[in-house]
Amino acid sequence: MNKDFKLVLSKSKTLMQVVSLVDRTLMRIRNNQERDDFNIINSFHSAKTHLEDLEKQASSVFTHDVFKCIFREIMKEAHITQKQGTKCHEDGSRLYKVSVYKRPDFEHTVTYYPRKETESAADPIMVCSCGMFEYRGVSCSHMFSVMKNENIFHLHKSLIVKRWSRDARSVCEILYPNKEMPQEAVQVSSMYGALTADCNRLCFYASKMQEGYNMLNMEIDRLAAIMEGLARDQEKVQGTATSTKKGFIVRDPVPSKTKGREKSDKKNEPSRRTVTCGYYKGGGHNIQTCPVRKEHEKAEAGLGSDDPPLVATPAKRTVHCRNYKQAGHTYVTCKKTL
Repeated sequence: MNKDFKLVLSKSKTLMQVVSLVDRTLMRIRNNQERDDFNIINSFHSAKTHLEDLEKQASSVFTHDVFKCIFREIMKEAHITQKQGTKCHEDGSRLYKVSVYKRPDFEHTVTYYPRKETESAADPIMVCSCGMFEYRGVSCSHMFSVMKNENIFHLHKSLIVKRWSRDARSVCEILYPNKEMPQEAVQVSSMYGALTADCNRLCFYASKMQEGYNMLNMEIDRLAAIMEGLARDQEKVQGTATSTKKGFIVRDPVPSKTKGREKSDKKNEPSRRTVTCGYYKGGGHNIQTCPVRKEHEKAEAGLGSDDPPLVATPAKRTVHCRNYKQAGHTYVTCKKTL
């Protein structure tokens, strides 16, 4: 499901497009589940291998896709050979060493515990060194070889993983409490339905004439006001009767802490950093507004503290004639050229 939604969701889609795509994705997932359920319930496998009893049990217990994997492992069992005799231990376990036909170096060890009383797949009665049952939940061909040597005709409960079985969904179903509708609610709904039917018939005949429409409209307003007053009186009576009982009050949700630094009012918050002058390392001002610097600059210029500051004026440019190299005029205004 996560893979399907990852393909649907992207930044380039609008909200309406995302809603329609999610709806179609959920519909496709439900369709696939219904199709798989139909195939599981209405499909029956015919025995084709030499381990007929184990094959029939696997086809009736596991789902269709998992049974295909088990069917391949049963077929592989025909090429499994026992490398040496069975070793028995003090705890009653039996050790088998098996290998593949024409590949004697490719061997595995299967430990069988016939006395173990367990029904959990986490502690099975058979353990193979290939680890297929641990990471896939399916018995390997080496285990089927040991079952054939031990004359085991049915899979043990510890070798059946619940999540691969046909009744896995029934195990995961949520059992809701059986709460019947109160008698008062049933009575109210029945009265509402009866009144609705009568009003429909009344409105049908009144809508055929203008006089009947006006009369019914006035009567409906009058009756609605009377019924509203009766309902308020009944609510007051019920409210006084149940005032001593503690009811369920819906309150504001608990605010959750978000990521990042908490927001604060910067205007009222004191400044964390003290401004320091870069001229004489004093505090409270910077180098631009430093009074000491201004006094020193005036002293170097030869002015008092009360004298106005000197303003430097740019020098005027002297104009020269291009032909006669004389100052005071240009080539255009030169009298000799004219």
